[in-house]
Amino acid sequence: THLTSDTSPPPVNPKLQACLEDYVDTAYSESSEAFAQSLAQARQIDAGLLEPELAAKLEESITMVENSPLLLAELVAAKAAIADYVPEYKPVQGEVRKLEAGMRRVQAIILQREDDIKLTKDEAKITDLNARIEQLKSEPADLQQRIPDDWESIATQFKTLNSDMIKARRSYQNNVDTAYMQLAEIEAILAGTENAASLAEPLQALAGPIESGEIEASMEEIKEVESMISSMTGLSKVKSLLSKSRRALKKGEDKRPQAIEHYQQALALYADNIAWREAAQPAILPALTAFKTSLDETVGIRSQKKLTLGQAKYVARCQSTHKDISIYF
Repeated sequence: THLTSDTSPPPVNPKLQACLEDYVDTAYSESSEAFAQSLAQARQIDAGLLEPELAAKLEESITMVENSPLLLAELVAAKAAIADYVPEYKPVQGEVRKLEAGMRRVQAIILQREDDIKLTKDEAKITDLNARIEQLKSEPADLQQRIPDDWESIATQFKTLNSDMIKARRSYQNNVDTAYMQLAEIEAILAGTENAASLAEPLQALAGPIESGEIEASMEEIKEVESMISSMTGLSKVKSLLSKSRRALKKGEDKRPQAIEHYQQALALYADNIAWREAAQPAILPALTAFKTSLDETVGIRSQKKLTLGQAKYVARCQSTHKDISIYF
């Protein structure tokens, strides 16, 4: 299937969402016990070992995961409400669209006749064209009169149902995407602990250049460490402080105390960062990774790079079923 090819659309592609929602809804139904067990195990993770910002994200993400089946159920219900309303809406909509198309055709003919008048000097032809235009001018009103009296209320009801579905979809997607993204962020930070710890020596080596080194050379050395940090997770605040130190040096010798202060703040922040990460990694990472992996078929499906073969086959079958999109136009 093209859904598993190198050029296949990612699961987040809007055209896949309706079928993926059905897939996930089925997955929730078939694995509700495993889902509940996974949540219970996630609740046992000691978020207190993380820095406060990440601890809050972890707790928020677990709650979002817990809420995801309910939000999907609301979306499924919103889609069902539209499907239930279609038999009442579509016949009237079809009739109205034909009448509106007729009105547009008449207006186009009138415009064409007016253009024809501009292109001729034949008085008899002009008189005939004007007469035809006058006859045509009454037709749009006649067609408008044939639109059912209850069309406006019927159309408003459909718009309301469609708006409810769009809001439900947005709420569901925002919930699952944020939950999975935050779990992935925490996992990446913990998994990168050893890599982050390797920065200790180059970071400490900046003390001499920042405190008393030649300014241009010192700035280059800081840049090199900043570049190293760019490839690491969870150290953006340390990098920001180093950048402040470099910018202070750039302003001259009188700003060196400021540069030293920012550097010392970076050192302290880095030390705290590595301390909590080294304590949290063995205690949290295995359980967190297991929890996140258990969500790949549900909460995390939109965040994957590609569909699995099973998912692709399901979506392909789903998309092969005719969907009437004319009701949305």
